[in-house]
Amino acid sequence: MADKKLSELPDAGAPQVTDQFYVTRAGTSLSTTWANIIAVAATGPTGPTGPTGPTGANGLDSTVAGPTGPTGPTGPASTVAGPTGPTGPAGADSTVAGPAGPTGPTGPAGADSTVAGPTGPTGPTGPTGANSTVAGPTGPTGPTGPTGANSTVAGPTGPTGPASTVAGPTGPTGPTGPTGANSTVAGPTGPTGPTGPTGANSTVAGPTGPTGPTGPTGANSTVAGPTGPTGPTGSSTGFGNANSTDVVANATDTYLTGSNLTVVNRLKVGTTVRWILSATKTAAGTAVPTFNMRFGTGATVTDTARCTVTGSAQTAASDMGHFEVVGVVRATGATTVVQSKWSLYHSGTTAGMLNVAQGLQRQALSTSFDSTPASTQVGLSVNPGTSGVWTFQVIATSLQNYV
Repeated sequence: MADKKLSELPDAGAPQVTDQFYVTRAGTSLSTTWANIIAVAATGPTGPTGPTGPTGANGLDSTVAGPTGPTGPTGPASTVAGPTGPTGPAGADSTVAGPAGPTGPTGPAGADSTVAGPTGPTGPTGPTGANSTVAGPTGPTGPTGPTGANSTVAGPTGPTGPASTVAGPTGPTGPTGPTGANSTVAGPTGPTGPTGPTGANSTVAGPTGPTGPTGPTGANSTVAGPTGPTGPTGSSTGFGNANSTDVVANATDTYLTGSNLTVVNRLKVGTTVRWILSATKTAAGTAVPTFNMRFGTGATVTDTARCTVTGSAQTAASDMGHFEVVGVVRATGATTVVQSKWSLYHSGTTAGMLNVAQGLQRQALSTSFDSTPASTQVGLSVNPGTSGVWTFQVIATSLQNYV
């Protein structure tokens, strides 16, 4: 069939589910069925009433509605609106307020009124409240009353105000008092008066003026100039001491004169003190001799022995001995430590100062001690023992590598 409008379709009875319709818009075709078409038009005439159903068995009115007959087909849409029915009578006023309409927009603010509104009536006075704990504002000062008679009783003195930072005006000068006794304290010196006329030449030399510039170098002077300042002390290599006469140790501990050196503030790690001794022995004495390295301030046997060694037992024979003693500083100050080495030799074979032929080697390590007291010295003492008499002809002492 050719394309037609819906109004041009022939009446072929009630629409069927299988009816198919096509709609073309802007070149695009759409397909739909009758069930999807919604007719918008005036209601057609009502179809005829269906036949009445049979009466119920009991002959009474049925309380169940019979089935509704089928709706007749809808007629074509009317293009003319039916007449409006008459307006019904006005109903009574409703006793229920209708809902409030929405609030309209706020209008513009009016100009301020120039007339004060009337004051409302004063309300009744309320009951008196409890006394207030807060002072109300001070009322205005009343007028000054008449001046009373002068009081005969002085009022209390007010508190002293802070010291003024501005000097008040100077009062007038009082009358001159009587002349007092001559003061014993000199008054301030007055200003210097003008210079008087030049007097005769003074016989006293005036102060020396500033030194003028140095003149040209003259011929070599025959007078020695002043000695320049002493230069800094160079590094020390050693200093020493020695005996000037024989020193005898007679059966008792004897401090060897010439063996002492002052070492306070001179010791450092690696400082070395060395002694070379030569002595003779009489035939008396067979005890074991004792050798002491002492540190202290007295240079006597009362100084503390820090390193002590012994020899071998002597024999009752005269002899000559040679001794070398070395002390090496390992720590200084209040915890000074010294390591010592003693070498003992003699002329005899197994008699005299030693009872061995090859000599003796001894070592001793001190405990820590304080070498900082003023005048601290180091020296040697020797005790040849009971009946032993040793005479030292050579006592040579030296200190090396010191501060």
